[in-house]
Parts: sequence; structure tokens; C-alpha cells
Amino acid sequence: MSARKDRCLSDSDVKKARQALGENDAIMVPYACKVSGKTEEILLVSDAAAEVLAATLGKFGGVLAVKIFAAVVSTELCEDDIATLMGEDGEVVLAETDRLAAGGFLFRLEIDGMNYFGAGNPPLRRFFLKRFAALKIGPDKAGA
Repeated sequence: MSARKDRCLSDSDVKKARQALGENDAIMVPYACKVSGKTEEILLVSDAAAEVLAATLGKFGGVLAVKIFAAVVSTELCEDDIATLMGEDGEVVLAETDRLAAGGFLFRLEIDGMNYFGAGNPPLRRFFLKRFAALKIGPDKAGA
């Protein structure tokens, strides 16, 4: 895991997102990639909603796997930003993203020496998008 100093997601933005999540299943987190310049919204799923989804997926993985897949279902994120969003140790997140990539669930790109991950399994992506559409997504965007 490379500790990039110019992460696109700041700890304070993620803290605001977690607070805005409240009782909702998920919230959209504004995101601007400093490398590509793209702006996106990242889906941050609550632990409770991720537990429900994980229970229906069997071998896919647990809560962390679901939350990672939710974050990258609409965009590619670098390993540092995934770890920041998850609030987990970078090595734990990298091990899980590597496992998901090895299983064909995520794809990996290297850009400017950083590993980026995205949703790599079209049927699983469609399945998740249907499930995510049923989530109670917070009315406010984090940081807005």
C-alpha cells in the first residue's frame, strides 16, 4: 500500500459522510479524482446494509467486500481512497481488494504508480446495482 499524501478523499470528508449516513442505508459521497480530474459520487453503504447484502452473497465475502464493491461500482478508486472511505487499515483493504480482484469481482489498473480498482464482474455489478437501488439513501450528500 503506497501512502499517497495527496489522497482525493480526506479523513474529514469521510467523517462528515459517516455522520450524514445516520439511520440511512447509504449516502452518496462527492469525490473528485486528483489524477483524472473526474468528479463522481461514491456510494458509502452502512455496516447494517452491507451485512444484509453480504448474507445473501455467500462466497463473495463479508461486510468489507460489499462496502468496497459499493464504493467502486460507479467509478475506479485508488487503494488509499478505498481505505480512507472504509475507515480500515490500508493493508486490510489491500488484502481484500486483491482477493476480490483475484476472484474476478474487481479489476485493477495501475495509474501513476497507484493501484485503482473498479467493479469488474458485469453480472455481479448489475446484481448490486439492483440491490443498491432498494437502499434508503440519505437525502443529503455528505459534505454538502
